[in-house]
Amino acid sequence: MEPAERRKNQRANQDYFSEKISDLSRYIGFGLVAAAFSLLSKATEYSKNLSDDTDFLLVLSAICGCIVIVCDYVQMFFGWSSASLAARNFNFGYRMSLGSWVFRIIQIIMFFLKQFFAMSGAVIIIYAISKSINIASFI
Repeated sequence: MEPAERRKNQRANQDYFSEKISDLSRYIGFGLVAAAFSLLSKATEYSKNLSDDTDFLLVLSAICGCIVIVCDYVQMFFGWSSASLAARNFNFGYRMSLGSWVFRIIQIIMFFLKQFFAMSGAVIIIYAISKSINIASFI
């Protein structure tokens, strides 16, 4: 396999995994919000017994989920904006202009931020739930 073909295959893999990471981050974001508010509604015996500090952690995880959703939207918006600017850049062969690059940088920052907040929110909600589980009763 030629290096150019190998690079093309690696870029295809990168695109595939980037799309999957974005999808999973989005699902985690919505899941964090849903799980937190489900537990905060105090609709079950388990959720009624959660302490106030656990409620704070649940709200924090829901905020992380909301940030993930906003970062996902901003990433997609700036990706579209960057591509749109490049598609209108007739004079330079439809290449990215300075504005396109600024939008692209914002898009990359949002990609990593949403992953950070998805993982942070997941760790927080796992910790919040584990605080109220009596592990000794399962053994």
